Order: sequence, then C-alpha cells, then structure tokens
Amino acid sequence: MNDVSVIIPVFNGRRYLRDAIRSVLAQTIVPREIVVVDDGSTDDSASLARDLGVTCVSQHHAGQGAALNHGIARSQGSAVAFLDADDVWMPNKLELQLEVLAGSVPIDAVFGHAVQFGEAIADSPPMPARLPSALLVRRVTLQRVGPFDTELRLGCPVEWAIRLEESGVGVAMLPQVLYRRRLHGDNSGRIHAERRGDYLDIVRRKLRRAATLREPKAC
Repeated sequence: MNDVSVIIPVFNGRRYLRDAIRSVLAQTIVPREIVVVDDGSTDDSASLARDLGVTCVSQHHAGQGAALNHGIARSQGSAVAFLDADDVWMPNKLELQLEVLAGSVPIDAVFGHAVQFGEAIADSPPMPARLPSALLVRRVTLQRVGPFDTELRLGCPVEWAIRLEESGVGVAMLPQVLYRRRLHGDNSGRIHAERRGDYLDIVRRKLRRAATLREPKAC
C-alpha cells in the first residue's frame, strides 16, 4: 500500500515551503500525489509550489482547518498524510507508517515522534506528536472522524486528534522520530496567541460529548 496523498497547507510560508516539499519528494516510498493548499497567501508560496512540480490549489484565507479540509477534498489517495509548510519529514516517515497500516494488527491511523529545532536552538529530545505532520491516516477513517473544525484557528489539530481517539479506531504511536518541527517567530501559536482560548473550548466540547454518551437512552 503506497496510495498516499500528502497535503501541505501554507499561508505566507514561502521561506520554508521548499524544504517541506523536498522532504516529501525525498521519501523512501514516493507518495501518489502532493497537494499544496495555498490559504490566501500574499507572498509567492503558490508559485513556488508549482515551480517544484506539485499540485497547488488556492482558497481565500480561512485558516488551517479549512485548508486541510480543502486538501482532503481535492486529493485521491486511500491514505492521507499532512505536513505543515515549515516542518520537514524524516526520509523514512511514510515507509515506517505504511508498514504499520499493512500489518496484521488493525490500525487506522499512525502517529510518531518529533524533535523541535530552530535557528540557534538545539534539537529538543524526541517527543510523541499527535499533530498533522506526524500523522498517516486511512481516508475512510478521516470520513468517519469528520472534518477539521474551521472555527478553531489555533487548536483544530488537537480537537481532531481527540475525536480520532474517541471514534474507537485503531491508533498507533511509533517510537521513531518521523519529522522535525521548526520553531520560528511566525509559528501559528505565537501569531494567534489571542486564540489560546480555543484550547479551553476544546475541553468543553470533549466534556459535552462525554456527558451525552452518559445520558440514559429513552425506552
């Protein structure tokens, strides 16, 4: 199984986008397609993606969740992987994850570890990453869990990962480092500091879903 679509959302990310795309092209197992979703960039991110020979689709600026959903809709692979435009994959990222999906244990989504790095910053110790750049997931599982929440500009990947766990599908966490997460002044967590209340909203939603499941069913 190597029928993988790779989706790269980007917003004014030209500075690092080339490294991200090249890390996908350098995979030991080549994906079926790379779809860059330009989220209304005002730089030439879209032109750079096209110059590198990958598919690029554009939308009005609507945030990460909308860009991820757009990429899912425009892609065709039976498995889907995501990569933030400022991150880079390790060369065997897809190979390791595809081995798990093809194994005898029923697994529907695979995460892995990450290291954080940046200019004048030593690499962090490896840490488990339940984030899009670390994920490979079956398309049928994406459909079961549902789309990324477009109202959450900062926390939509976290909220989606929680719904993934709640769905009851098989989820694996590989011990290997699958990608390098770049720290820089334009990271979304720093730009949208005012949206950190999104995380509190995510907790509220989780508690409401749990309460709904505990409610007794009418006879």
